[in-house]
Amino acid sequence: MQEHESMMHVPLPQLPQLPCSACICCASATPLHWVPDAQFGECSGCAISFNPFVIRRHHCRLCGRLYCADCADKRTSLPGWGIENSVRVCTECFSLETRQLPMLLAGDVWFKQGNWTGARRKRYVWLSPDQQTLYWAPMEADTGFVSHKESASQGRSIVLSAKLRVEVDEQDRLVLQAEERLLLEPSRGAGTSRSWQLALERLLLLQATRRHHERVYGGVLMIAGAARESQVALPSRLQQLLAARQARLMESRQRALASPSLRSYAATFALEEGDEARREAKQAEERQRRLQQSRELREHFRRKYGLPQPEAKR
Repeated sequence: MQEHESMMHVPLPQLPQLPCSACICCASATPLHWVPDAQFGECSGCAISFNPFVIRRHHCRLCGRLYCADCADKRTSLPGWGIENSVRVCTECFSLETRQLPMLLAGDVWFKQGNWTGARRKRYVWLSPDQQTLYWAPMEADTGFVSHKESASQGRSIVLSAKLRVEVDEQDRLVLQAEERLLLEPSRGAGTSRSWQLALERLLLLQATRRHHERVYGGVLMIAGAARESQVALPSRLQQLLAARQARLMESRQRALASPSLRSYAATFALEEGDEARREAKQAEERQRRLQQSRELREHFRRKYGLPQPEAKR
């Protein structure tokens, strides 16, 4: 009997819990690209120290970094990343999701220069609904429009990978360099190349950040085998939603291109980019002011209670 009771108290081996990569099927699991709470003690935006009672940690659901409440005070849905509900994001990810990605998804008209002949041909360039591929296809001669469903199979494409380099040359042309070189000249509107460069670079940086976090903080999946990256498996309903969203954006953009009285979408985006830059600069000044106040308050209590001087970070 005693032997039987002792066998009942033998602890069973605990199996590792695999986190959900897409954060769709299990809301309680920690996504692979989230930075652990204990990894950083300061906000990634304003560098203010976290405090469990005053300044709490918040994860940006898109990039996975740790922020304070002021630096991650935006909320939006992320359908392209498998999140349909409105969630907390940082300022940069909010700008990417609500302004820069719609510009890329809607597309624009460019002059593509041939690598061998140098001939300039008008092409419509747009980002795929899954935000992984850049397509370009010729415009229809009768309507001047392009259908993303038909031209996705007929046109050519370039994958947004870590090898892709995006820059703007001296002639204000957008240069995409990977396995092949894509040279795009804007058809209208100053600042189009610069706006697309900023949007593509921010999207590539976000993808690289998520991959880095998955490799470093992926836990069991990274130890079990090779560097497996989490893949956001979108359900069919979300895929249909993304396709419908892009169809609306492309239709609206092509109507704007057909109307000469409407201002260029990229020019409007450039003006809004300047307004947002001024707002971000004002917010940065406010964060620096709050950070200085926090440092002065810590120094006051250190002197008042005779606390030792904190060690300098290496």
